[in-house]
Amino acid sequence: MTEPCFDVAHLGHVEVFTDRFEDSLDFFTRVYGLKLSALEGDSAFLRAWDDYEFHTLKLTRHNTTGIGHIAYRVSSAQALERRVAVIEASGYKTHGWVEGDQGHGRAYRFEDPFGHIFELYWYTVKYSPAPEDTPALKNMSSRFHAQGTCPRRLDHLNLLAEDVTAFRDFMQTCLGSRVTEQIQLDNGRLGGCSTSLMPPTNAKTSCGPPISFWKTASISRPDRISTASKARSFCMCGSLRATG
Repeated sequence: MTEPCFDVAHLGHVEVFTDRFEDSLDFFTRVYGLKLSALEGDSAFLRAWDDYEFHTLKLTRHNTTGIGHIAYRVSSAQALERRVAVIEASGYKTHGWVEGDQGHGRAYRFEDPFGHIFELYWYTVKYSPAPEDTPALKNMSSRFHAQGTCPRRLDHLNLLAEDVTAFRDFMQTCLGSRVTEQIQLDNGRLGGCSTSLMPPTNAKTSCGPPISFWKTASISRPDRISTASKARSFCMCGSLRATG
């Protein structure tokens, strides 16, 4: 199945490995401006101030840097079962069901051709603000705190791949996403491709912002985009929209 079906609602969270946990936690909270939801074992659960979920970034102590996994929330329990059936029939590597952590329930994990681990889940834990973090407006998830760059939400990321076409096919097949734009090089290969979970019309359906895959060897160290390194280079972006 390669046609868009929009079973997947939006990017849920990204797990990031760090070999300098304390420094990374300080950066993401004090400089980048994320809020700390919880500390558990070797992981910190972080969120932007208007993210409705318990966490959108999971920072995990590790002996290297890179991505642990990329998680998407689906639009319903039935959508999760439909997507799992498609993924299992697709031929891509699967890791099966895993128990959720503090932020969500059970999830199904699978892998793209370059070693990135993805997961899909439905049940989520919504952030419940403490009294000192309760917003003045009911349509906000927590109080605006003006700490660091203070992104409102984390909603998309860029990943590096040796073969953008293979990435595109994976996203269309496993997540049911659609291509919004792509860059074709003079030699015919794809240099970049943006895919989106958002429907092309104003239909009333769950949707999410885009995820982009770019072939950026010219600005990245070669070892960071090799298959052996499991494509550890990436860029995660937050929305810096005005609050008024």
